[in-house]
Amino acid sequence: MRSILLIFFIVLTNVSLSPGHLFAKVTQDDLIMVSADNLSNIIDEMNGEIVLVNIWASWCGPCREEMPDLLKIRHEFYDRGLRLMLISTDFSRQIPDALSFLNEQKVEFPVYLKSGNDGSFLDTFHPDWNGALPVTFFYNKNGELVDHIIGKTNYKDLKEKIEMIINTNKKDNSNED
Repeated sequence: MRSILLIFFIVLTNVSLSPGHLFAKVTQDDLIMVSADNLSNIIDEMNGEIVLVNIWASWCGPCREEMPDLLKIRHEFYDRGLRLMLISTDFSRQIPDALSFLNEQKVEFPVYLKSGNDGSFLDTFHPDWNGALPVTFFYNKNGELVDHIIGKTNYKDLKEKIEMIINTNKKDNSNED
């Protein structure tokens, strides 16, 4: 009986990072600090995946409005190699609000929290970005920045850009044959 309970406990606590599995509440311990220095390494580690980096804050109305579309895109394209990297720019006193919002949205994967100097963080992404939120950056499977959206986005625009990246990757792969 103890072994059955132990197996049941392990199954309940082993939450998959893929969409559609058990939801585990996001806590402050789940936030991963990210700075300009280690951000490119994190994206490099996702080589072979399409990466959407969305920078947001809990106090930003447009950020909150677009989150359901981002999560829907992640769910729809996860099996096709899409990874969504959410980076919160909330200050430490705002972390409880950010966690509450993430849990309302049923976010079920690691979330990043910006740390360090704002200027160097901005410079890491794109010269056109002035720090306005929200912002979404699109990386292809080679880890190359291929597009970005400054300001609120929507499901339709996200889907078009993701499909364009997927189709470009298919063409690149067929040219290698």
